[in-house]
Amino acid sequence: MNLIVYLIFSDKLKVRHGNINATMEVLKDICDKNKTNFTLNIINTPDSNEINENIGEYNKRVDYSKFPEDNEYNNYITALNCFQISNNEKHREAHKRIIEHSKNSVNNDNIYLVMEDDIVISKLYLNNINDLLININNTNWDIIFASLNTINSNDSNNNFINYKAVYKKLLSKSCYFIKPKICELLYEEMNTFKLKFRHLLCKFINDNNNNIIFYNKNAFIEGSKLGLYPSSMNPSNYLFFNNNFIKMTKICAENDITSEDVKNSAEYLKNNEFDSPDFYHIMSMIYRKYGDIYNAKMCSNYALDSLKKNEGYLEKNSEILNHAIELYKYDQDAFIKECKSIKPKY
Repeated sequence: MNLIVYLIFSDKLKVRHGNINATMEVLKDICDKNKTNFTLNIINTPDSNEINENIGEYNKRVDYSKFPEDNEYNNYITALNCFQISNNEKHREAHKRIIEHSKNSVNNDNIYLVMEDDIVISKLYLNNINDLLININNTNWDIIFASLNTINSNDSNNNFINYKAVYKKLLSKSCYFIKPKICELLYEEMNTFKLKFRHLLCKFINDNNNNIIFYNKNAFIEGSKLGLYPSSMNPSNYLFFNNNFIKMTKICAENDITSEDVKNSAEYLKNNEFDSPDFYHIMSMIYRKYGDIYNAKMCSNYALDSLKKNEGYLEKNSEILNHAIELYKYDQDAFIKECKSIKPKY
């Protein structure tokens, strides 16, 4: 068997380079041990600068028209930023290369894997990944998602589960095995910019009767949805795979936040092992809702510093940035008093 990996990579996100290099080495070692040929293809263009420099050409492919009838994905039609367009185009390029490689290949045992550069591998899951590669040809599939949550099952042999039987929306598109025939369909559909890639892929799955499954063992972990990295392209980032973060968001959604809620949230923040701006941000929102503006500002500033240090998305519509700006309205009186005390230059 030949495992051919297409890595969606960003040269700018240097904070990710060490982990993704280690991940590729581990994956190659697993392949070597079970006599699977490993080939790595890096897709790092177009980046956001290239998108901006040629934005006129990309704008020709934009279509904000609604889908027919009362389609739920009309709510997800959005103007993509240059980082999201870059991500879409890199996945599309991966699909194009898979199509071309499959047509020119004399082998029928090629397995194609598309992976983003925020994927990490835990040592605890090496056997799971090995088992996945050994058994991948023993089941029928068109796409296998390998970075979704596992589902408890009494059937120990039930390693692959039908995606639609569990999920209505796709939580992660950072790691998936895909067949060339699906790449052909997606390549055409992605010619138009209307949805972010995750939403487009989710709609594609809902609209078609392809065999979409997910691996029911922990294997590849999406660092951006765990809290290891912030999102590099989205204004907000929900950590689907971090239980402490989910608990904090539930507290933040409450109408009345108590001192006990704040105490518990602070403990969840303390227990988080990553320098995550998303954790500091949700803690800041909890403090603000509780009425503790001082600590809300402290956490908000930590979130901004972490977002910048970890090369996260920091544009004008960033949720973390706008929350920080919003908090400063509570200091307006002090700022006005300070301004009035300054002697004019002229």
